[in-house]
Amino acid sequence: MQELRGVLGNSIRYYSRGGNSNTESFDNEYITFNKDNTGTYVQNNGIQRSITWSFSNEAHTKLTLTLYNTPATFTVTWDNIRYKNKSLYYDDYYTDGNLYLNEHSQQIRTPR
Repeated sequence: MQELRGVLGNSIRYYSRGGNSNTESFDNEYITFNKDNTGTYVQNNGIQRSITWSFSNEAHTKLTLTLYNTPATFTVTWDNIRYKNKSLYYDDYYTDGNLYLNEHSQQIRTPR
């Protein structure tokens, strides 16, 4: 993760790699996508969660990711996906199934 700007419920979320005004850390967070539409989400604290994923449109600008986070399962949507300056830019939204809060953010990730 390079940058995240958004809201979760009524709370502002902000992260910029190397920044000093972050509301949370994503320094160690990443996602691995496998060719068979499975993968792993690694949280910042090192906890790993299984995922499945698929593109939701023919243009490959929308992706649906299912995150298995006991007790809830999250369905995360990445929309308006674009590749620019060696990074992925997209809008991210989901409902937190454990906290029952909606999240929407804009994110920038650098693929490994």
